[in-house]
Amino acid sequence: MFKKYFYKINLCLGILFIFGISFSVNAQTDLGIIAVVNDGAITAFDLEQRARVVMLSSKLQDMPEVRKKIMPQILRGLIDEQLKFQEAKKNGINVSEEEVQRTFAINAQNNKISLDEFKQKLQTSGIDLNAFSNQIRNEIAWNKLRASKLRSKINISPDEVEERLQILKSNIGKPEYKISEIFLPTDNPDQINEVKQTADRLLEQIHEGADFSNIARDFSYSASSARGGDLGWVHATQLDSQLELALRDLKPGQLTEPIRITGGYTILLLQDRRMVSDFGSSKTMISIKQFPLPITSMSSAAEIEGMKKRLKTLISEAQNCDQFGRLAEENSPNARVDLAKTFIDELPEELRNIVKDLPVQVASAPVQLPGAIVSFMVCEKEEADPQTIARNKIAQQLELEQLDSLEKAYLRDLRRVAFIQLRQG
Repeated sequence: MFKKYFYKINLCLGILFIFGISFSVNAQTDLGIIAVVNDGAITAFDLEQRARVVMLSSKLQDMPEVRKKIMPQILRGLIDEQLKFQEAKKNGINVSEEEVQRTFAINAQNNKISLDEFKQKLQTSGIDLNAFSNQIRNEIAWNKLRASKLRSKINISPDEVEERLQILKSNIGKPEYKISEIFLPTDNPDQINEVKQTADRLLEQIHEGADFSNIARDFSYSASSARGGDLGWVHATQLDSQLELALRDLKPGQLTEPIRITGGYTILLLQDRRMVSDFGSSKTMISIKQFPLPITSMSSAAEIEGMKKRLKTLISEAQNCDQFGRLAEENSPNARVDLAKTFIDELPEELRNIVKDLPVQVASAPVQLPGAIVSFMVCEKEEADPQTIARNKIAQQLELEQLDSLEKAYLRDLRRVAFIQLRQG
């Protein structure tokens, strides 16, 4: 949904479970509280606003019968969001207005329209800009907390990577699948039937034209939701036998029915199928630091030009990556300075074009990107042999899996101790 250069921002809606309640919502006449979450509250207006965002982003049909089916899931998503924001606040996480506006700007760019046009589109769809800003703020806060509290717990051992590598080697010549998922969990056995109904409803909407990737972003409860449910290439031995069996009979572009797996239900989209090949050729691996100076949608052309000159002066003092990184941390304390070590051909095109010919330990000229004026410095470039490439990808996948597991457990614990009261309307 968004290209992430400066902050680990993932604007997605965690809409997961279903309650056995019914209610009607009219944002114009009923602004009453419909749920109490610890010391916070969710109003009918909040629910109506989020429903409109979900309808717009997922391309769901905005019809009474569709709303009736998805409102309970949306309410549960709002409850989870309240729990996440309260936990972030408790841990001293703050979100600046600049960060919110930067995400607005990134949304606009990814929709290939101006910021003003993007905001106008929201308002035309009946979406209150303040409500949308609160949604952004809540999600940024949770991602900051997740980065500071959960990522530090991730520990991938060389043995784990090697074990996966050996499995990969043993699968050469066997099928693998490029798949996307929508995962709906069943934390409580009493919810199994309701969650299955939810999965059936979402599948029905996709068959009627709703966008799978946006449905995954808005409804799936998995780390892959930030990528529109994309799991990448998965070989057969990584899948439960029932999932592999279901995929075996599909053609690219087709969907499975909701399948019961450990912890919930999943819907899979088969994007492509191929045979696992050898490891291929070497690739250039690159590590990068960035030095962003934030700008907002209100920044004038003169202010932007002045920011470029300021950054150019600052980076002139950096003779190497250590100095560059220190300057970035001093002048942009909330920014992410170190980008993940990756292969140059896997970088976003805009960033790849900036760094591909940049000499090592030399800062790039300042460039304007969504939300910031940025300079980049390449710290290392190295040719990676095919097995190093495979190990790197395996390590990244294992990190995602661990983060997904930690986040699920964290949110489950928050729910367990929370005071949540639903008010039927």
